[in-house]
Amino acid sequence: MPYTYDYPRPAVTADCVVMTKESVPHVLLIERGNDPFKGCWAFPGGFMDMDETTEHCAIRELKEETGLVVEKVLQIGAYSNVDRDPRGRTVSVAYLAVIDKPVDVTGQDDAAKAQWFPIDALPPLAFDHEDIMNDAIVMYNQMQSFSLENSQKIAEKFAKHKGFDITELCAEKDGYKYYQLMWNPQPKYTGHPNVIKIAPTGRVIVLEDREEIYWAVMQLNKSRTKSNKNKPWEH
Repeated sequence: MPYTYDYPRPAVTADCVVMTKESVPHVLLIERGNDPFKGCWAFPGGFMDMDETTEHCAIRELKEETGLVVEKVLQIGAYSNVDRDPRGRTVSVAYLAVIDKPVDVTGQDDAAKAQWFPIDALPPLAFDHEDIMNDAIVMYNQMQSFSLENSQKIAEKFAKHKGFDITELCAEKDGYKYYQLMWNPQPKYTGHPNVIKIAPTGRVIVLEDREEIYWAVMQLNKSRTKSNKNKPWEH
């Protein structure tokens, strides 16, 4: 690294909570093979490498410790209590992944075991993972209650607050719902279309990435073309 500092820096870790979409959800835990908390149950996770994001770290650690591969995770939050890790000053960023049902997993790397537990029969958890679990449950419940109807309401409310009159559904991808915001009567030039996406938790994300904006608008144009096919009188 090209820089050195006089100030101490905390270590950064990432943890991954995996839950299933069953009537009684299951949660994936690993039995720790090393101290601290050796023999205790915890979420898959570990220290972030210098060349990765916390999101990539969570996905990597999940694969390394259990064999489970996921492509999409949602950030639950950051956990920074001073005494959360007896090894030293450590900040962890926790992520949630949701899959349909339990799949085969195996304890690997520094995980002695990997096992699915019903959410109503979880063992005591290491570190501050009980706090993370409680926050993950809140996010999970928000995701399960998320629908096209309430995403439309969120988009309309956001549009009204920003001075837009119309919201139009562009597309859906990975649980996110994309909307294009329209000015009435004349579009306002902003350099690119005004597109937002609503996360499965209801959070509004204003798109800045031009490739993602382009993808969403192309999906909207495709849906318009499809709906107008054989209906030349509708514009």
